[in-house]
Amino acid sequence: MRLLMLVIAVLAAWQYGPTLYSAGKTQLVEAGIIRGALPGAPRERPAVVMYATRSCGYCARARKFFAEHNIPYTERNVEGRSPYRNEWQQLGASGVPTFVLGGEEVIKGWNERRLRERLL
Repeated sequence: MRLLMLVIAVLAAWQYGPTLYSAGKTQLVEAGIIRGALPGAPRERPAVVMYATRSCGYCARARKFFAEHNIPYTERNVEGRSPYRNEWQQLGASGVPTFVLGGEEVIKGWNERRLRERLL
């Protein structure tokens, strides 16, 4: 009998546990007791700046990626005497594309996996 009760308790926790956890977390977040995103709430995307050139193939891939996923971004061309060239060099970048996410995180080079993790 105890084994049957244990099996029922485990199955109930497995089936209803995530729902109860999410509901409880929502109440704690709304009450200001804990911080964090509400379960199921859309994650806010950081602002994206891409330092690029017109002839860069990886920059073209990044543009396509942003278009396919409706990700707004600001592009700064660093060719020639661009006013953004010094800004780009201060990031420690020597190649393009270089991305700045949220004004803080710098991604040097085309890294789709990392962009997906941070933006999708």
